[in-house]
Amino acid sequence: MAKDLERILYVEDEADIQTIAVTVLETIGGFTIVACRSGSQAIEAAPVADADLILLDVMMPGMDGPTTLRKLRDIPQTATTPAVFMTAKVQASEIEYFKSLGALDVIPKPFDPMKLPEQINEIWRRSAGTQAPAPPGPKAAGPQSAEEELQALYRRYAAQLPGTIEEIEILWTRIASGADPSALKSLHRALHSLAGSGATFGFSRMGSGAKAMELALVPYLPDAAIPPAMQGSLSLLLEAIKRAAVAPDTPV
Repeated sequence: MAKDLERILYVEDEADIQTIAVTVLETIGGFTIVACRSGSQAIEAAPVADADLILLDVMMPGMDGPTTLRKLRDIPQTATTPAVFMTAKVQASEIEYFKSLGALDVIPKPFDPMKLPEQINEIWRRSAGTQAPAPPGPKAAGPQSAEEELQALYRRYAAQLPGTIEEIEILWTRIASGADPSALKSLHRALHSLAGSGATFGFSRMGSGAKAMELALVPYLPDAAIPPAMQGSLSLLLEAIKRAAVAPDTPV
C-alpha cells in the first residue's frame, strides 16, 4: 500500500456514470482506468489488469458488487487488491457491511465528478498511513481541460434525456394498462439508472423523483403487479420526474 495509486479496475454498469467517472479519473486524477460494465467482465479482466485498486458499483444486474468482489478474491492477481465500493446505500449499517467484506471505504452516489479523484486519493493515502498529498499523475490534465470535457458530457446527457424519459413512459403505460406486467422490472431498473445519474449530471430533483418512484415499486416486483389504487400516485411521481427533466436544477 506504500506505492502510488496508478491503475484502477473500475466496475460500473451504467454507461453515463462510467463515462463521466473515467473522464475525471483519467484527466484530473492521472490514473489508468480498466473499465468494465459488469462483474463478469471484471473477472475476465482481473488477471491482466494489474490493478492497484478495485472500484466497484454495488447495485448491478446479474452479479452485484459484493458478489463480484468475492469472486475477484479467488483470482490470484486480485486476491489482496484493495477495494472501494460506490453506492447510494450509505446508511451506517450498510457502510459497515461493505467494510466487513474487505472494502477500504464507500463513496456515496451521486458523487461530485470534480471531487472524485481526490476522494479516491484520500482513501488511498489514509489506508497507506500517508498524510502528504499525492502528486498528480503523469496524464493529469488542467482543470480547464477537464471542465471542457465534463461540459460536453453534461450536454450529451441532457440531449439524451428526453429519449430516456420517453422509454420510461412507454414502460409505465404498458404496466398500467395491464398489457405487459413483466415490464415492471425493466421500469424499476430504468428508474434506478435515472436516480443514479440525475444529480451527478445536475438534475437533482429529477434524480430524487426517480429514486422515490423506484422505491415505491419495490413491494410490487415479486408479483409483477401494481394495485389500481396505487397507479394514480405513481403516475403523479412520473409527471414530477418529467417536469424536473426539462432542465438541470444544479449548477454543473
